[in-house]
Amino acid sequence: MTLTIRLIGTAATSRYLVDRAPKGYPNKGDVVRETSTLRNAVAQFARPKGAIVGRDVWITTIVIPHSAKPT
Repeated sequence: MTLTIRLIGTAATSRYLVDRAPKGYPNKGDVVRETSTLRNAVAQFARPKGAIVGRDVWITTIVIPHSAKPT
């Protein structure tokens, strides 16, 4: 059996849990928590298209330095 779920994710928040210098800029060793809001792309889950049906949360650890420099 195959079930297809169609969702649209919209970025909601991004917050540093560990922020190494320079602060506020992605660097090796930084840890960032990010969330997004999930909405129905089609009517499903007994909810209309566009209804908020969940949230996605993930944590990212930067393991290689960013190639650009802050200004």
